[in-house]
Amino acid sequence: MSWSLLHAATQPVTLEQLRSGVEFTLREDHPFFQGHFPGNPLLPGVVQLCWFEELIGEMLELRNAKFRAEVRGGDKLRFEFADVRSGIVYARLLKGLQPCCEATIVVCPQAEG
Repeated sequence: MSWSLLHAATQPVTLEQLRSGVEFTLREDHPFFQGHFPGNPLLPGVVQLCWFEELIGEMLELRNAKFRAEVRGGDKLRFEFADVRSGIVYARLLKGLQPCCEATIVVCPQAEG
């Protein structure tokens, strides 16, 4: 199973578009919904964190990760990233204006930029 964000959107998107905050719709038929949870499919938190890493580069440390809202197939989502200081990024996955997942991430120096 591919956890890649590019396989999760219903429409073609690029990583650069996603980094810049373009909204995308999450596929309802993606395999990661099959076991989490049958009859009540939710996007696993670990997938959301993997998507942060896919978009900003290798994580050295994950700080203060919080899951604030359920994410389901068909939801319209977007990412926001803000540099806190050199090597530290504040990342959010949003459904409309509602934060679903947010974390402070220390990234590898070569991943910045």
